Amino acid sequence: MRRILALFTLIAVLILLSCGESGINIEGVWFNFTTTDGLASNLVFEAGEATDGTIWLATYEGASHFLANATFANLTTADGLPSDVVLCLVCGDDGRLWLGTEEGLAIYDGSTITTYTTAAGLPSNEINTISLEDANTAWVGTADAGICKFIPSVSATTYDTGNSDLPSDIVWDIVVISNSRIIIATNSGAAIFNPPDDWQVFTVGDGLVNDQVFCAYPLGETIWFGTNGGASKYEGGTFTSYTPQDSGLSDSAVSGICADNDGDPIWFATLNGGVNRFENGTDWRIYGPGQDDGPLVSGINSALCTTQNIKWFGTNGGGASRFSPYVE
Repeated sequence: MRRILALFTLIAVLILLSCGESGINIEGVWFNFTTTDGLASNLVFEAGEATDGTIWLATYEGASHFLANATFANLTTADGLPSDVVLCLVCGDDGRLWLGTEEGLAIYDGSTITTYTTAAGLPSNEINTISLEDANTAWVGTADAGICKFIPSVSATTYDTGNSDLPSDIVWDIVVISNSRIIIATNSGAAIFNPPDDWQVFTVGDGLVNDQVFCAYPLGETIWFGTNGGASKYEGGTFTSYTPQDSGLSDSAVSGICADNDGDPIWFATLNGGVNRFENGTDWRIYGPGQDDGPLVSGINSALCTTQNIKWFGTNGGGASRFSPYVE
């Protein structure tokens, strides 16, 4: 499903992409990395930060590790991945990399890749999202079969629309927030789940701007949701929504959200409108084609704000984009 969504918005990007192309503004510097620089594919689904500060990128043709010397090392099926289509990834505190692919879940320990599929208890082999509860426990969201609490070689507990209050079996994002309590973004609404059976479900009827929810981002006592109709902020039991019609948001399809270390500004990835920066609760700025700087394409699949306050965006045909702010 994630591949279909990305390919649907990928429109004839010309292969005229420059090596490590950069743009500079008064706030920081943008760099765009493509296959010319060694990236596995210009279609990048997600970025993840490792404990050493390096970045992993989930792409359509493998996983790319961006190293300190600005080079890439790639993992593909030739190295043991079950599929080159890596839809998501997350780096564990123990150094292991968890990767969700079209053909199963893979764990890379730095030398060996171990694959888990429906044969190991997963409800589906198409993994859209992974969030770690601890070093050995993952919450896995699938493209067609709900979610699963998965402890490799130990247990797999599935929750779907048939045995729980999960709004949809198509799951786009999962975020562990505390003690197994998780936020889930699905194709038919969002939910906060406290296992084994405490569900709080949100839909348009509750104030969510759109029921197709692509991502969730907790920020203090607030939860931001990116949907196919804009962004919704859940705070104090109520929703505040931001759309192109009533705010500076450039596009209604919000695919990724992250925030600076102090919580402001907030960054939105959109599927058709580039990167949006929202600061002080009022000020909007757009980055991308037609702007002074930013990503090479308008289709942005994901957003990551690192511990070093650097931003990474996976794009739909323009590679990976990095924004490094100036340090005062």
